[in-house]
Amino acid sequence: YKSFLVYDEVDLQKHVCHQSPSKASKAALQGSWGRPQWQERLSERGILDVALRHRWTVDTRGAGWKYPLFTEDGEMGHAWRFKSFGDDQKAAKYKWFGSTPGERPQYYFAPGTSLSDEVQHCGGVLIIGNGEPAVLTLRAVGMWNCTCWFGEEQIPPNFVDDCLRWGVRTVLNYPDNDVIGLRSSDKLQALLQGTGIQYKAYLLEDLPPSADLNDLWVAVGFNKDRFLHALAEYPRFSADAKEDTPGQWAAETWGARPAFIEEGADAPQPQWDGVSGVSSGQACTPRDGSTAVAQCKARKRKQYSGGESWGMPLNQCHNSVVTTDAACP
Repeated sequence: YKSFLVYDEVDLQKHVCHQSPSKASKAALQGSWGRPQWQERLSERGILDVALRHRWTVDTRGAGWKYPLFTEDGEMGHAWRFKSFGDDQKAAKYKWFGSTPGERPQYYFAPGTSLSDEVQHCGGVLIIGNGEPAVLTLRAVGMWNCTCWFGEEQIPPNFVDDCLRWGVRTVLNYPDNDVIGLRSSDKLQALLQGTGIQYKAYLLEDLPPSADLNDLWVAVGFNKDRFLHALAEYPRFSADAKEDTPGQWAAETWGARPAFIEEGADAPQPQWDGVSGVSSGQACTPRDGSTAVAQCKARKRKQYSGGESWGMPLNQCHNSVVTTDAACP
């Protein structure tokens, strides 16, 4: 099947359902002032205060952070997790300790609050982040109805049952903009089909590959309003769009047919540019000795099944009037 981007207006302010960061947390983002390196690194990512609330501290070896895992009701658990600073590229990025594999939590919960309560307080919306830093970022701006699992493709086997138990009606997902992230999203959408739970995934299309919500938080200078505005601008992509029909305007691919293009005009014929990773096409309508042209572009990406899929960027089609000598007949 093909996956296409869909443009969806989302009022993210309504998902900011928890207390916003305190004045102390905002002050914690200002300069090092003698903080230890492990705290300064978190401050540079804009998540120091919220990480301290989640009991992040330095590992005894000084090579990374360690932090405890909590239950879905916000109680302290037995498992701890280690996250490397990333200075040693050969070292493991994450490690577990304090628990056996069978005892390890499957979600990253917050201390002192119930995820079910947060979800219900936010109208049944659950937000999936792509890793602990992304989840800490969401909680730093007041979006506590969120969680993640430990590895983007490690979707818990009981995820649907857990969502129903938490009262989830809608799942919002912001996967990494890379093959693994998009593959995980496609799997999650397939998992939720037929469950009564709505699924919406948003592509962080202007961020580098493998970037996450914490990278966006850094890019907007830890400004909550800019962060929420940026999230609202990202396109939603879906894996259940219909195939194009040759010779007709393919709304599923190119969006609504612009008013200046006459009914029956040929659909844009995509021309793949393997260097830029973008396909472009145009639709033409002769008019009074000139030609109205809809310039359309689509981004190509790989699906986990190995096939190719198409996605639309924010500006789906641009119209302009050109001479009859243009590319259109």
